[in-house]
Amino acid sequence: MAVDSELGDAIGPIYARRYFSPQAKAEAEALVAHIIAVYRERLGALSWMAPATKAEAIAKLNALYVGVGYGESWHDYSGYQVKPDDIFGNRLRGRLFYYQTNVARIGRPVNRKEWSMTPQTVNAVNLPLQNALNFPAAILQPPFYDPAAPAAANYGAIGAHHRPRDQPHLRYGGQRLRRQGAHARLVDTVGFAHFRASTAKLAAQYDTYKPFPDLSVNGKQTLAEDIADVAGVSAAYDGYHAALKRQQCPSGAWNLLGTSNSSSPSDRTGRLSRGLRLFASRL
Repeated sequence: MAVDSELGDAIGPIYARRYFSPQAKAEAEALVAHIIAVYRERLGALSWMAPATKAEAIAKLNALYVGVGYGESWHDYSGYQVKPDDIFGNRLRGRLFYYQTNVARIGRPVNRKEWSMTPQTVNAVNLPLQNALNFPAAILQPPFYDPAAPAAANYGAIGAHHRPRDQPHLRYGGQRLRRQGAHARLVDTVGFAHFRASTAKLAAQYDTYKPFPDLSVNGKQTLAEDIADVAGVSAAYDGYHAALKRQQCPSGAWNLLGTSNSSSPSDRTGRLSRGLRLFASRL
């Protein structure tokens, strides 16, 4: 645990080579690209958003950095002295090393592609001030993501499971941050009023859900995540359809539907019910 905490990026390349192949990385990046394309199409089709706001939202989406698996560079630990017989000192020097690293950033341009997680971390993160998302290699493992699984399984699992990671860029916090992370109100007054009215209906819907007979969900309190859930699942579904049309899903992707890559789009679409059941089982 201490080694992972202090020298995470030294372990990261080893983990990535062993558990996240270049092919798996490329296929996961293609999945992300299809879902981002869905968001772009949806933004373009919004009738209630002012043209200037829509243009800024699309520009922000286009600037979004989505890191998949691991970063484009690794931390340099040459300034961190580790001794085999000094555990306490190693930890202390590690804290000092990271403090000095952070202080050295002052006055420098923000590196939007810098990761805040290591590849071996089973998690994902939204970084609003960087307009970035990180999906470490460790979360891109079964059951969340499996390069050998049908595409429908992966879109339904990782594509929908991490819907809260994408949505903050488009919901309450996201509408206050420009494409490079600077604070500014992006949504016009009329458009935001429409957004609030629409989401109020979703909050009311969640108010009716009762995990226990005497306890209901507070729709207003869970609204941000509920917006993300609904939008994320539907975007993953549309992203999967986009991949079907382009026939850019990984090998064996159509097996879930009882078809092959050579089947016509209409045949594949007609057999989606099995895929939808798997979608639901992975949520």
